[in-house]
Amino acid sequence: MDYRKYLASFLGNLKAIDINNSCRKLNSLCGFTSPNALQLVATGQRHFSPSSAIRVSEALPFTVTQRKEFLTLFSEYYNSTAEMLAFQELTKKVA
Repeated sequence: MDYRKYLASFLGNLKAIDINNSCRKLNSLCGFTSPNALQLVATGQRHFSPSSAIRVSEALPFTVTQRKEFLTLFSEYYNSTAEMLAFQELTKKVA
C-alpha cells in the first residue's frame, strides 16, 4: 500500500467519525498553511518531505501502530523514489 492511500483512508475515517474534522482544521493541526495540503498528498498530486511526514504522523491522532505503519510506508516510498532519481541522474551523465 502507498502512504498516500493510507493517509486518504485515515482522513476519510476521521471525517466519518467526527463531522468537525474539517480539511482546514486537520491541515492547521498538521502545521500547513494551505487548507488542502493533506488532500493534495492523499490524492497523489503532491508528496510529503520527510520532515512533513513526521510532523503529520505526530499531529494526527494515529495509534502507535498506525503511526509506525504510515512512517514505514512513507519510508519505503521515499527510498524507492530517491533510488530512482539517483539512477536517472547517473544515466544522464553517461548519455
